[in-house]
Amino acid sequence: ALNEARPEAVAALHEAFVAAGARLLRTHTAGAHPLLLAPHALEGRAEALNNSGSALARRALGGAGFVMGTLGAPPRAGAVHEPDWQRGHAEQMIYLSDTGVDFFLLHHFDRLEDALAVTRQARRLSDAPVLAALRLDPAGRTAEGHDAATAAAALADAGAGALGLSCGPGPAALPACGDALRRAGLPVAVLAGLATPDGE
Repeated sequence: ALNEARPEAVAALHEAFVAAGARLLRTHTAGAHPLLLAPHALEGRAEALNNSGSALARRALGGAGFVMGTLGAPPRAGAVHEPDWQRGHAEQMIYLSDTGVDFFLLHHFDRLEDALAVTRQARRLSDAPVLAALRLDPAGRTAEGHDAATAAAALADAGAGALGLSCGPGPAALPACGDALRRAGLPVAVLAGLATPDGE
């Protein structure tokens, strides 16, 4: 909601990262799925919030850099297979794609099956590449127990253009997990924090 209510606050964060040297920004849209907006009576603003999230990131870059259209994982395992979740993700993909995002970021996906479903959906609906970022546990596994190499191969087969680690698995397992993802032959991104699903 800050994309509309306080755009200057979102813009200030983007601009601070650009000033620090960032040339790739993610849109503030991980929570801009209609079902996540509904408890706040904002589901009717999904298009506007996704569009403004993209515009704020693009403006901060000043035409030099890349914008990641960010899609968040659902709060419940397997929810991405439900029609309302699929419809909402499709809406987000279309809105963000229409704004010209350079690629989609699937952010904080604990479950491989959820990441696969959203990756396949994105490939059907848009030409924008997909960076599928998994949040692995301290042992370097998805919520279903898949190791990083298995997950990487499956996501590559599903059409992901790049793979990532999103706030996990923690410093001890991070190098091995990064190496396992690289074996799929795709670019790999390590996306920020060291927090894990267990809070470490």
